Amino acid sequence: MIGPQWTPGPWMVEPINDGETHQITTCETTCFAVIAETPENSSYHTDRANANLIAAAPELYAALD
Repeated sequence: MIGPQWTPGPWMVEPINDGETHQITTCETTCFAVIAETPENSSYHTDRANANLIAAAPELYAALD
């Protein structure tokens, strides 16, 4: 089986644009990566919930093993 082919976690949620959107990021010892950014046209609570779900992806994948 081939291992995951994405940026390793943990991924974190950070509000940006005065809380209008959220970025899902990771910070390793040698790099910083933006994994995703939520759209500006959703409500804060929906936006935050979606960002938290995306950020949990590495842990959810690991739980499948």
